[in-house]
Amino acid sequence: MKSVNKVGIKLIKNLPEVKVIESYKQLQTLIAEGNQVIDTRPSDVYAKGFIAGTVNIPFNNSFTNWSDGL
Repeated sequence: MKSVNKVGIKLIKNLPEVKVIESYKQLQTLIAEGNQVIDTRPSDVYAKGFIAGTVNIPFNNSFTNWSDGL
């Protein structure tokens, strides 16, 4: 919030396009290139097994709060 209050919010038109990952190989490449990959499954499902290098932010009512700083 400090940044938003200081410089304002980013415009949606300036945000990068959301990519759909279609294969495990593509996912590995994205992570290796330093891209941030968000796993939107529920936390309990993510905890049972996940791909190293991903970040879990469940897609629920709090998604925008948690993903805002990414």
